[in-house]
Amino acid sequence: MNLVQAISGSVGAIVSTSIVFPLDKFKARLQVGESVTDLIHEITAGGLNHLPELWHGARSRILESGASKFSYFYFYSYLSVWIETRFFAGHKMGTMINLIVGYFAAVLNNILTMPLQVTSTRIMVAKDKNNHIWKEGRKIVKQQGILGLWRGWGPSMILCINPAISFASFDQVKFLVLRSRGLAVNNSTLSALEAFFIGAAAKAVATLLTFPFIRVKTLMQVDAGSLKTKKRERMNDSNNNINLIEKEDHQQDHSKKQVLTVLLEIFRNEGAVGLYRGLYPQLFKGVAASAILFATKEKIAEGIVDMLL
Repeated sequence: MNLVQAISGSVGAIVSTSIVFPLDKFKARLQVGESVTDLIHEITAGGLNHLPELWHGARSRILESGASKFSYFYFYSYLSVWIETRFFAGHKMGTMINLIVGYFAAVLNNILTMPLQVTSTRIMVAKDKNNHIWKEGRKIVKQQGILGLWRGWGPSMILCINPAISFASFDQVKFLVLRSRGLAVNNSTLSALEAFFIGAAAKAVATLLTFPFIRVKTLMQVDAGSLKTKKRERMNDSNNNINLIEKEDHQQDHSKKQVLTVLLEIFRNEGAVGLYRGLYPQLFKGVAASAILFATKEKIAEGIVDMLL
């Protein structure tokens, strides 16, 4: 059963990542300092022929997502079954224990898949169109040593609470809805549509609370020295004509800084709004990806079980 959950979760992640990758890519590029104007200009400049470029770097991200979700769902299923068998005589765990299990499953998953996360994030925001995951991995090891593959470890550990917040928010809203109808919480369920929208809202709450750490993680993982963004500025020439000029902007290197240091620098340089730079695509991507992932996961799991039986 552990493998069924892992395989179905991995396939669901591959499908969802393939669909929402452009949002994921733009979210990451906004977080490292690019502007919405530049991204829109890049999308529209090439017309329809440019659309395939929106999925540049998708292969590494899909590989990372599939491996990460396989690892997470395997650990989560394994730990859940082990705890329920050992401590609850086969009965279902309570909500709090469930959240703790989810957190530790995410921690174990991060230990295994962080190198894939780091390399796929760097490829996604880089300008090199010929880069790939093995080339980027070797570059990181050469420049920073093997531990460079685990850049962003601090905020990643903090972000393991993201699914815990999602589940807690969902359970609380579900409790309020069912109680308002006079239904027993333990013996009643929500409709599929209700669960979808409440789940989306729960994911939004988790994202809003943890997003500053999501941005810090991205900044710590990206190779800032090689990342260049272009800023467009208006200048008046001698004839009082307004011209647009471009100049390259080198991003700061956050890779060797502490989480709190990076947070304070963002707040000092960009204000409170800077902590949530790239929030909207993160929200859209997170809600859409979660819906597609779990819908696909349930169908795949059902198909695997039917095949085995």
